[in-house]
Amino acid sequence: MNARFFRCTYCLLLVLLLVPMGLRAQIITNDGAVITGSNGSTVWVNGSFDNKTNGQITFEGTSLLTVNGEFLVHSGVVSLLDGSNAVVTENCLVSPGSQVLRFGNGTLSVYKLYNNQGTLDNKGTVEIGNITLPVSVGQNFHNDAAASFLNKGMVRFLADSGRFSNYQTDILKVNNDGGIIEMRGINNRFTEGNGAQPFLGDNNSTALGSRWNFRIGGLVRYAHVADSQNVQSRYFTDLEMDNSARKIIPTDVYVGSNYNVTGTSGVRNYYGTFHYDGSLAQYIYPENGTTPLINRYYNVDLLVSDQSKKSNKNP
Repeated sequence: MNARFFRCTYCLLLVLLLVPMGLRAQIITNDGAVITGSNGSTVWVNGSFDNKTNGQITFEGTSLLTVNGEFLVHSGVVSLLDGSNAVVTENCLVSPGSQVLRFGNGTLSVYKLYNNQGTLDNKGTVEIGNITLPVSVGQNFHNDAAASFLNKGMVRFLADSGRFSNYQTDILKVNNDGGIIEMRGINNRFTEGNGAQPFLGDNNSTALGSRWNFRIGGLVRYAHVADSQNVQSRYFTDLEMDNSARKIIPTDVYVGSNYNVTGTSGVRNYYGTFHYDGSLAQYIYPENGTTPLINRYYNVDLLVSDQSKKSNKNP
């Protein structure tokens, strides 16, 4: 099916049904058209949604897009504005040169793989994964070598094994400054594009936070709600512990700016050395547990990884 032009208004429910009958799903192709989901409208695609030939898709107000299949942005721009929401139950592929703009306060939810080969510009919320799916189903965000990732909102990983994999070598194009990456799973990871986790300090690695000058910008929040959650040894800018799960904090966690523990965080178990390595003045979070390894640092290292600069560390 080729979509040339349609505009959904108010409470109109556009349901793209099976043709012919008996097929399980269909493919809708936007072949260069302008599609606008207006305030209050609902669009439901029972199958794959393919945007190509510089198609322009916009959802605004409180509109809702549900793709019960794959969302393929082969070309053009998908704009999710205001409080509009979008749900993709399979994979989302954004091809080179294509853009997904998640502005406003709505949510884009991708249940499986978000494969970003183009541009993601997020000022709202992007959720990766679905807790009802088995862990054997990949529920990851992949940032390809030519991709651009700009987050000033929230990117949230829901699956226990969900990961942020990255092949982009230019850290300026993987920009989380002013944004939040929230880890809700037990064992979320920042990896290279193929899932590899090279040693910390590897100058050739594209895994975010793998070295001081390839640091994860903005805030990374660990916020699992039960049992235990594993924190990764990475170079962070801002790091926060939240929600009730016990936080297992390994050696060689580096914080370049602010470290915070919320009042709702579970206990923290520190192993090895926790580093404050920023080039500006830093406040040292006052862990004061009375039991070894529980809410109490094992070792604290105060340093400046960028040796061309100086920093005051304030307890």
